[in-house]
Amino acid sequence: MAQVVAFRPSPATEGTGTLLLVDARTSTERRLLESWAAAEHPDAEMLQQDDPGLGARLARDDDPLVLPARVTWLPPRDEGGRGPADALLLLDPRRPNARLQAVIARRQPDRVQITVGAPARAGELRRRFDDEEGGGRDALAAFVCRQATLACDRAERAVIGDRYKVPRLVAEQIAASARFREQAAALAADLGRPVDEVLEYAESCLSELATVQSPLAIDAFRGVLRPMHARAWTVRADLRSLERLRELNRRHALVFLPTHRSYVDPLVLAEVLHDADFPRNHLLGGDNMSFWPIGPLGKRAGVVFIRRDFGDDKVYRLAVKEFFGHLVAKRFNLEWYIEGGRTRTGKLRPPRFGLLHYLAKSIENGQAEDAMLVPVSIVYDQLPEATAMAAEQGGARKRREGLRWLGSYARRQRRDAGAAHIRFGEPSSLRKALDEV
Repeated sequence: MAQVVAFRPSPATEGTGTLLLVDARTSTERRLLESWAAAEHPDAEMLQQDDPGLGARLARDDDPLVLPARVTWLPPRDEGGRGPADALLLLDPRRPNARLQAVIARRQPDRVQITVGAPARAGELRRRFDDEEGGGRDALAAFVCRQATLACDRAERAVIGDRYKVPRLVAEQIAASARFREQAAALAADLGRPVDEVLEYAESCLSELATVQSPLAIDAFRGVLRPMHARAWTVRADLRSLERLRELNRRHALVFLPTHRSYVDPLVLAEVLHDADFPRNHLLGGDNMSFWPIGPLGKRAGVVFIRRDFGDDKVYRLAVKEFFGHLVAKRFNLEWYIEGGRTRTGKLRPPRFGLLHYLAKSIENGQAEDAMLVPVSIVYDQLPEATAMAAEQGGARKRREGLRWLGSYARRQRRDAGAAHIRFGEPSSLRKALDEV
């Protein structure tokens, strides 16, 4: 029998008015959930998230306790990081295919756990829906399913660790909010364009920005890009400061603002955070780096490719502001390089405040309570790419990023270049800074 993890209802929440809202992708998962339900909640009603009758069930007056649940598949105990070949073959031990699930459940039951998310009464969910979105039985069912998915995600992190904390349904949640639709309608009136047209474009901008993360993609992304830094430097990081940041991260989103000296800055920093079981940052980068395989894989591993120039595109700017605000409100961490490019001299370049402006707006208008800005220093004993940067500084043409460039860059990183030193500065409250202006 599968183990039950995370939330277990207290006697005060038990009773005949319990609706088990399950997310079963396969017949094996459904069988496991049915067996668990029969043992743990014999009097409860069980519905699949995609059941067409969910909206009607929620509309009844009996106010059931909605209890979300799913099957969590754990990797083997000796499982290491996943490599790029696993991604290409879709071999994710955390999401085995239907045939493997039956075998694992029979032969390795310790790898099967039922994850139960925190429950809520149907009436409470309806009130939250009215406050955030409003309108329609089908929309209520979709809202409740999103909340169930997020509740199970939060519970599942107790098992798989914070390093795999990933956002889910971001574009869908923002696009469905009454706040976003009202702002899009006001912008449409200001631009003299049809509301439906502006909403459709705004939703496409959100989809362009939002990452679709998975543990497999995160591990594969690390595996693909590891040759760019693993042999070159021994990383020496300020781990004591990280522990202080971990405590702060329980209350606020962190915005890491590192110095920018090398293409590998985000890779080195990501390894430090991964090894410390920190949630993966949403790394903001220019769309010039979205070439294959970095683009498709990076988007599934937390890289947000932002247009390098979106000028007077007010709809895209709205999408960026709402996207930032949503992530920070949900305590997902951000990372970007405020200098806007690598230093050619070793000195800091003047900061660019465009992205910080959008983040500040989301806090000023109350979408997010606060964000903590974390300065990060990344310094290398030696930097192999310094020769190319010096040539560019003297007028040489910058080589365009692409697959051939990636291979050449990785080959140059094979020799020992000493140490990479990472230090985390004192975090500061963006809310406090805004209040003092």
